[in-house]
Amino acid sequence: MRGTGAARLSPPVAIALASTTALAVVLALAPSVPHSRDGIDSTNFALAIDRYDPAEHQPHPPGYPIHVAFGRVIASAYRAVGDMGAEVATAVASLRLWSLFCGLLAAFGIRHVALALGASSRGAWLSTVMLASCPLYLVTVVRPLSDAPGLLFVLAAQLAVLSAGNAVRGEVAPQAGRWPWQLMLGALLSGLAVGVRVQTALLTIPLLLVAMLSWPAWRRPRVALSAVLAVAVGVSLWATPMLLVVGIDEYWRLVNVVAVDDLQGVEMLATQPTPRVLLTAVVNTFIEPWRWGWLAAIAACLSLRGAVLLALREPRHAGLLAVIAGPYLAFHLVFQETASIRYALPIVATQVVLMAAGASRSRIGLALACLVVAGGSVTSAMAADAYWRGASPVAQALGDLEAQSGSALEPPALAFHHAVVRAARGSAWPGPQLAAPVRYEWLEVAEYFAKGGTRPVWFLANRRRTDLALFDARSRRLLHSYQWPEAVAPLLGGIQPRHVLWHEIRDPGWMLARGWSLTPETHGVSRRDGHTPGGLGTTGWIRRRASAAVMMIGGRNLGGPCDTGARVEVAIDGGVVAEWTAGPHVAFLQTVPLAAGTLVGPGSYAALRVTARDAAGTTRLVDVAIESFDLQSAGAMVGLGAGWHVPEADVRTGQQWRWMDERGVLHVEGFGRDVELTLRGRVPPGPSSGAARVEVRAGEAVLGTFAPTADFEWTGRISAAALAAADGQVSLDSSRWFIPDERRGNGDRRRLSLQVFDVVSWPSPQGLSTRVP
Repeated sequence: MRGTGAARLSPPVAIALASTTALAVVLALAPSVPHSRDGIDSTNFALAIDRYDPAEHQPHPPGYPIHVAFGRVIASAYRAVGDMGAEVATAVASLRLWSLFCGLLAAFGIRHVALALGASSRGAWLSTVMLASCPLYLVTVVRPLSDAPGLLFVLAAQLAVLSAGNAVRGEVAPQAGRWPWQLMLGALLSGLAVGVRVQTALLTIPLLLVAMLSWPAWRRPRVALSAVLAVAVGVSLWATPMLLVVGIDEYWRLVNVVAVDDLQGVEMLATQPTPRVLLTAVVNTFIEPWRWGWLAAIAACLSLRGAVLLALREPRHAGLLAVIAGPYLAFHLVFQETASIRYALPIVATQVVLMAAGASRSRIGLALACLVVAGGSVTSAMAADAYWRGASPVAQALGDLEAQSGSALEPPALAFHHAVVRAARGSAWPGPQLAAPVRYEWLEVAEYFAKGGTRPVWFLANRRRTDLALFDARSRRLLHSYQWPEAVAPLLGGIQPRHVLWHEIRDPGWMLARGWSLTPETHGVSRRDGHTPGGLGTTGWIRRRASAAVMMIGGRNLGGPCDTGARVEVAIDGGVVAEWTAGPHVAFLQTVPLAAGTLVGPGSYAALRVTARDAAGTTRLVDVAIESFDLQSAGAMVGLGAGWHVPEADVRTGQQWRWMDERGVLHVEGFGRDVELTLRGRVPPGPSSGAARVEVRAGEAVLGTFAPTADFEWTGRISAAALAAADGQVSLDSSRWFIPDERRGNGDRRRLSLQVFDVVSWPSPQGLSTRVP
């Protein structure tokens, strides 16, 4: 039951006081508010401040018109004060201030919602304090996104509905002449809230329906009709101008496109109903918002205790909380990408009400609540400070590029992965800027060089992507890596891009175009396009040179759709330079010497093409994947021969690897010089005791042994004489291996020993290096 506590302020006075306080904080922080965008969504919103066009993702559909409208008002005030720099920077700062203002009011709003749900004054204030100390809350309210404004509109609508008398508190019916204006206000705010965030409907409409159904039968139709009209008015206030700008047909098309995109390439329970995805969703919803497991555990215990106490002592209020949070929670767990931690903010708002109910009635509960507030406040302060003082990976990279390009006579060409360029939209560049078509960004760079481009290319890469493996490793140089500070990174889950790599690509010795399977990503693109050796062909370019060269090309005949041998041909400038037969389900690595003059011709690059056909001469289809490629005229080269499995990669980090069988063969080319070889990888834990023992041999010569127990890095030197005697073959033999099916029952009967991330070779003394995979 509601406690007496201190006297409550009247709603108008409380709102005025809270708004004044929030405005004072916002004005105090305005001069120092960060101006840099923090990801794709914030860039979309910022660009919409000056030109509203959801078709161009300004902002992304469904449009968020109210959020953008308030951002425009603040941006106009910003610009009226003086020159605030670039338009995008001013827009980002304006949206941050709007979000912060709404977030501060939301902290006060949760107190009034808790009071309307029967909390004591102490419990209501405890709800406010615990929400304010939640790390997710404090970081989210300073982001230039719609989450904090959406939460404020939701709480305002809920409070209006909860204040509508008998509709929620079980009071006797009002007199016949009394009009439920509070219910109508809640309905109007519910309609407006959808213009801030569409998901808010799940947090307001169910409560509104319960409120309408709770009225006496003789008044219910009129109240329900009035509430529906109020929602419609709220929706029309933002939908009408938006549709006039976008067009009804175009808007409907955009919404359908976004709905389809949201179900593709996103890990959610609706499309992947597995225990692992469910567990991930629960962790992202109830643990990650509190940053630390112990903090989340205390929060969970307090909220569970509060739920039980409410269900036993105040079942009506417990039911209302279920109506408020239940539909959104179900939708969030099943249909939303829970990796975007900020989507859990409305759930946190309900959780703190339950936590206060579980804490305010016992000393132990209050002590635990104080621990949550203390631990959460310290964590929140550190995370918010790291976010406030830092900059997004894209903003950091653009700043460094601008600084470096100022000293160049001709600024390099600039290229991006698609996620990076979306977050960088609105930024000017003095040099050439290449297009970034989804999944084909590398191809734009390759065609730039193939068509005579001479400037180096600065490529801002998404760490999760692996397509830059299609360029000669000697031509690629990693200049810098950018990521969010560790103090705040976990609270920005789902933000894109999270990690940006600045590569320089200069005069590549070779570039691969379509049809290659050097990484799982490029393999998938090749399959999707039909550009495989057995389909439309595999293509690339090799830099012209007068000297001789050696080509290493490897892959496997996958055997489908027909289990037949494949005749593989490699052609340069239309002339066949190598051909061989690969049996079904057989891997291959071919070393092809190219005589001096082979690569001489017009233009800067020779055309490379790899094709495959049925070895028996029929029209049967063959399925060949080219998984490795290198071509050099000097230095050192290494290729993966027998005993190596298909390329694999972690889609979250872009880390690539190859599994080795109990024995793996490397082909090393040193061009007549001694070679140093480095292996970097990992030995997975196994049931047997002791470390695996790996022996490295070149023919009969033992080059070295090592005994890795987990992550390892081994470097050894191979003499030119030993390489020549072994015909370039270096073998790795591991004493320990396992079969995945025997551990996990997944049907994988491969024998796996070493998970190898890199094999790097260079001539000794140290020179130019080549690495695989």
